[in-house]
Amino acid sequence: MDTFAAILAMLLAAQQAAALAAEAKTEIEPLEPYRYSYTSDAVPPDFSGREIGILVSSPDNSSVLPDERSGDMRSDNLYDSRIRTEVLFNVRITETDMPGNKAYNRIRSAILAADPVYDMMFLEAGYMTQLLAQGMLYDFGVNKSTTIDPEKPWWNPSATEDIAYKDRTYYALPDIMPDSLDNMPCVYFDRETFGDSLYELAESGKWTLDEMLKALADKTIDLDGAAPLFHAAGESLLVKVKEEDTLTLAPLSERMMSVADKISVLFGQKNESEDTKGVFSVSTVGKASEYEGYGILPLPKFDKKDEYVTPMPNDTRLFSISMTTTDMTAAETVADALAYNCRAKLEDNFYDILTPIRDVSEDGTYEYVRDEDLGMLAAMYNSRKFDILDTLGLAGGLDYDDAILNGFAARFEMNRIKIAKAIDNFIYSLEEIN
Repeated sequence: MDTFAAILAMLLAAQQAAALAAEAKTEIEPLEPYRYSYTSDAVPPDFSGREIGILVSSPDNSSVLPDERSGDMRSDNLYDSRIRTEVLFNVRITETDMPGNKAYNRIRSAILAADPVYDMMFLEAGYMTQLLAQGMLYDFGVNKSTTIDPEKPWWNPSATEDIAYKDRTYYALPDIMPDSLDNMPCVYFDRETFGDSLYELAESGKWTLDEMLKALADKTIDLDGAAPLFHAAGESLLVKVKEEDTLTLAPLSERMMSVADKISVLFGQKNESEDTKGVFSVSTVGKASEYEGYGILPLPKFDKKDEYVTPMPNDTRLFSISMTTTDMTAAETVADALAYNCRAKLEDNFYDILTPIRDVSEDGTYEYVRDEDLGMLAAMYNSRKFDILDTLGLAGGLDYDDAILNGFAARFEMNRIKIAKAIDNFIYSLEEIN
């Protein structure tokens, strides 16, 4: 079996018809305190002090689930989630951190040796697809798990459905990892230039590519050539499930190609300084601290009839359960509680991320996060999808200069052919692996 087709087949399993038909919500529904198995009278199991081992891909070997409070809101939320889970089920959570390639090799070796050292893992999407192609990931989808329900809000079904097929779920995007929020691509805009008008466009569902370009053209007329530059990056391909489980490409990349083409005409130059900030900048939510004085918006739609789409890059860490865990119930239960508790504190996490985006009173003493920015962040959160090309290292992740100067259209078309061939073998590959 073609390894490329196998890896691709797993990632191209996108059941997103319902999500693409509806507008992204602009609010995050609050959750009640976690109740085991979702019932008020269920008694949580006691796992007798069992150690739950978690392997985390961490470039700098830094811990994700802290073992003490630090005063940082997000870090303390993760700590609280960890402690609540440990106390509720009488377990001890241990975390092992290492760079992605080492983490991939470590878990692969452990699975081949049937070593139960890890119960669950958080690895980048690219490594997860490699493990999946080798049959090394546990299916915790609907009717398979006794505890995890991937359709519950704390498992982020709008993002998970892109990497699920029918009732099979091998990995998901819970909010335990900070990059599930930090990696969301977004548009920052200069509030001094635009005021609140762009918020109003986005809230009404009219924040489109055309409106973005119109705003750009209106605000950057500069005869001496010193106009602020627009920073553009990335593109995305999604896959829709059609009748009888056949797949078809639903390219969203054209909108980014159009942005790059039109901006090239407007400015006719490269950005020579990465530190330069224009009236708009395409970046990620995690860079909010660099954009004080800027508001935040989702990526623009191609058309008003579309939904907002927030493609997640391939360095986003996904969750999965190790097939070699000696207690699947304990692994599932702890994972579910961690995901729930982190999701329950989501609005606090939003607030902490966006603290630098604020207004200051006239005397300079009172600062607050803008409700409009929190609403935009919620809209992005509810519209997350996986950037398939970027995850597979094909045509994804092209920046503005690549798109204009290095033949993006030709590369895009070449990879479209590759993907089309892989889709032809989709059903066969999926059944062959499983």
